[in-house]
Amino acid sequence: MSLRYLATGLLLVVLLFSRARLGADELPVWAPIGPDGGHVQALAVSPALPEWILAGLQQGYGIYRSADRGRSWEAASDEFGRVIFDLAISANGRAFYAATSRGFLKSTDGGASWPAVSGEVYALVATHPRKSAIVFAAQGRFLVRSADGGVTFEAVVGPEEATKIAFAQTGRHTVVYAGAGNGLWRSTDDGRTWTEMGPPSSASPLHVQAVAVDPVDPRILYIGLLQGQRGLLFKSQDGGATWRRSQSGLPAGGSLPVSELAVDRTNPSVVYAVVGDDLFRSVNGGRDWSRPVPRIPGGYVSALVTTGYGVLVGTPAGVLLSRNRGSSWQFRVTGLAATVIDGMDIDHQEPARLYAADVPAGTFKSSNQGRPWLRLADLVTLPTVRQPLAVDPADPNVVYAGTANNFFKSTNGGRRWMALEPFHVCLNLTRIVIDPREPAHFFVSGQLRFPCLDPALCTFFRSLDAGATWQCLGTFSDFDSAGSSPLGIDPFTSALFAQRPLGLARSTDDGETWTYVGEPGWEATSFAASPLVEGLLWAGLGGMVARSRDGGAIWQSFSTGLPSTQNVMALAADPADPATLYAATRSSGVFKSTDAGETWSQAGIWPPGVPFRGALLVDPGNPGILYAGTDGLGVLRLDQSGD
Repeated sequence: MSLRYLATGLLLVVLLFSRARLGADELPVWAPIGPDGGHVQALAVSPALPEWILAGLQQGYGIYRSADRGRSWEAASDEFGRVIFDLAISANGRAFYAATSRGFLKSTDGGASWPAVSGEVYALVATHPRKSAIVFAAQGRFLVRSADGGVTFEAVVGPEEATKIAFAQTGRHTVVYAGAGNGLWRSTDDGRTWTEMGPPSSASPLHVQAVAVDPVDPRILYIGLLQGQRGLLFKSQDGGATWRRSQSGLPAGGSLPVSELAVDRTNPSVVYAVVGDDLFRSVNGGRDWSRPVPRIPGGYVSALVTTGYGVLVGTPAGVLLSRNRGSSWQFRVTGLAATVIDGMDIDHQEPARLYAADVPAGTFKSSNQGRPWLRLADLVTLPTVRQPLAVDPADPNVVYAGTANNFFKSTNGGRRWMALEPFHVCLNLTRIVIDPREPAHFFVSGQLRFPCLDPALCTFFRSLDAGATWQCLGTFSDFDSAGSSPLGIDPFTSALFAQRPLGLARSTDDGETWTYVGEPGWEATSFAASPLVEGLLWAGLGGMVARSRDGGAIWQSFSTGLPSTQNVMALAADPADPATLYAATRSSGVFKSTDAGETWSQAGIWPPGVPFRGALLVDPGNPGILYAGTDGLGVLRLDQSGD
């Protein structure tokens, strides 16, 4: 069986075990269906078996492993909540190490299990290229060394606040270099003792952030350092005795830091440097630098590794591989199920097209219930598609997407996009609400980014001509800095519901005037309207759901079966049964009501520790199928048909 279909095997084993314990009344399982990708913070390639790669995810979404050079991935850790700072593989390929926010982990079974060998938090881990038992790690101010495979560590004297470890090999001899907050250090006895090397500049202190060694000529070193606020790059051809600047083509004046360095394994005259958010390349041993074209998708490079088969980078969009030294890039994300869903919607075609947006991987579409996904957005021209994402209810080929401060429209199902309106640079768009009776009428809202907290800036907009022109319906001060937004529209009357400063409000004139409904001070987090029964509405209010049967004049509140400590983040009405309603909570999963919201029970087995995010959708052609966005496991699908 290929790794593609084992990508979430470890997680599903846990879920299926939980399901088996439920007996005759077993619940279906929420299954991850992609789209593939995720914010890769760390990469490690096995010295003994270069086909083996580890990828560590940012924001606590686990470790993934690949046995085929990144063509496919499978989950190597199912524990959410751990931030992966760094990864390393021993010289013999038998031990994997992970520096995480919850301690130091080691796997000796190929990544199947990761017992903690230390509760200490390490920010860096590196393994000796020849002696598998020797491991280095950075613990706060100190560099520590282990001679027994990470079982015990002892602090070494010299490097402080270590950021990078690099190795130079000459015959049977290995020199260890440590870039640190107090300069560049060298050890000739496998890290037992250290000597500070002469600085490449008279100014001090020097904070060395990146170190790389030529794999063919170990006398050639590259370092990136901070000199005050300047980011500088130097090269030595004599093992660090003398240095020269290697700055030509890099940002002028050292305005950006050098965070990663790597030398090509097959052609050492090719060197890579991550400067600021960009990857630079030199083809002449550091004399001149330039950005490879095209720029790497994903926004910036957070990990950089060279191999015999190409250069690998970790980005917020996933893992990418270049076989031609950065001239072109291929996504290596199949099975890397760690996307963060910021927007999701579904159209009413048969079969339905499901859309999902990840920051910053782009927009995706699936016409087969999430298998497979087609990547839609050009990641160079549309790099950070954010929440929201909405399909025109009258024309399934028309799709709208919000970005950090812009609004885009596609008229061909997301294959191409055009900008409709550049909003204020400080505004992050967060929601689109379209009137199903008048699809040219839609409302968007956003939140201001710090420090742009100008009370006069508009955060709530209306367009009555499909985005051609816009009017402001509310400023930052109108919403008491809470970033409130439109919640939904009654499909029978076009009444617009929104959270206003004093509670839930309704407008029957496209937002010109408002009337408060429900109890004073209500803070609604979600809204749904029945497409079958006129006047039947629901609103999520903290840990309860309020229901109205008369279009919002009178409301009743219910909470039986819902977790009282969690807000109802999203509501979804069944398009075939007016009594069936679904509610999503942040960390307890999705709940189902079959009596129009009065009582609730768990809808399927939700993956433990996975936060809900994005949207909750019911498949219009098959109401037994639900889709839910998550914060780190992509889109989850629940099939209640029992098939």
